[in-house]
Amino acid sequence: MARFQYNNVLFETDSLCLAKMVNGTEEVWPKLLPVMDKIPQALLQIPHAEVRFFSRGGNKVANRIAKESITFVSNVPKLYSLVPKWLKFQVESDRMLYGEQVG
Repeated sequence: MARFQYNNVLFETDSLCLAKMVNGTEEVWPKLLPVMDKIPQALLQIPHAEVRFFSRGGNKVANRIAKESITFVSNVPKLYSLVPKWLKFQVESDRMLYGEQVG
């Protein structure tokens, strides 16, 4: 994200434990230590970055993106700067249900 020069980034996860571990309010599981050690360093490269819990049911857009990404052959992470046609309906649906809470 830093290479895109974004100044404000909100990372949402449907894992409450993960959000707490990243934010330092819960002990990191030993198995995740190698990955978790890199996250704070990466977040420091973004002027305003936040990791927040958001329930899967409350963010159907993120859930749909995750499902779509799994179906692709490549493991390359996807970054959508424009909303794909297949996702526009879900974005509007989430917005109507949850208003500005939707990330």
